[in-house]
Amino acid sequence: SDVIIIQNGNDFRIEKYASYQGTDYTVSDKYTLDGKECVNEGFQGSQKKSTAVWDDNRQILTVKSKLPMQDGSEVSITEVYKMKGNDLEIKSFASSSYGDLDETMVYEKQ
Repeated sequence: SDVIIIQNGNDFRIEKYASYQGTDYTVSDKYTLDGKECVNEGFQGSQKKSTAVWDDNRQILTVKSKLPMQDGSEVSITEVYKMKGNDLEIKSFASSSYGDLDETMVYEKQ
């Protein structure tokens, strides 16, 4: 899978390309870096509400999102983006009524 990150001033876009069970898919989310709520498309046309905030040193970006589920519950997702040398580390934490997910992905800078 690939990740493309584009920052232009206060605007920040993350494009994720992956395959799942033989199907290719793309997720493209746009955020502002001022901590204001941003709305992107979630699962099956739902609305994913997110905030993106830098740490004090502008080294770590934390994106917190909430997505509605079909059963009326909500999934909370926290993604932490951090450069480590030439690698981008993305730590993801998701919590919902179905349980918790903790995942770390490392991408080599191209």
